[in-house]
Amino acid sequence: TLGLRPRVPPARMGGFTLWLGFCLCRHLAEYCKIPLRIKWPNDLVCAGRKLAGILTEMQSEADSVQGLAFGIGLNINGDFKKAPETVRAVAGSLRMAAGRPFSLNAVAAQTMACLARASDAFFASEAWRAELFAQWPAFDALAGKSICVRGLDQTVRMATALGLADDGG
Repeated sequence: TLGLRPRVPPARMGGFTLWLGFCLCRHLAEYCKIPLRIKWPNDLVCAGRKLAGILTEMQSEADSVQGLAFGIGLNINGDFKKAPETVRAVAGSLRMAAGRPFSLNAVAAQTMACLARASDAFFASEAWRAELFAQWPAFDALAGKSICVRGLDQTVRMATALGLADDGG
């Protein structure tokens, strides 16, 4: 978990989770030499298996973000051999995807350095948006796929994922 106290207006946080998740996906894909993709908005997947989940929690006042926690659950060297079949069918790890084990400390250090750089870029300016939208298609796990969408009214609709909207949706 990366903890921050950015002291910015809550409205400034739009896109934070998506940007950091994208940066992490791109970094781990290169670092581990695997075809890692991001399943919008917060899962990292490889060959149909979930390797990581992302969650951001924010504490704010009306005009300022007081605290921010960007958390990741990342499967590094798991093999899931003893897991139930329902888990074995969908769970993955960096080791499974790359075919080799990884140093937990090295992956943790690389991950935190990546997130620190991404966070700095996010708060420095809005330039991250252009980079995200330009590179997102190469890491998008859903584009062109049939998806099931449940609305706030619980209405279920089938759709085709096309990519990111201008607001990151």
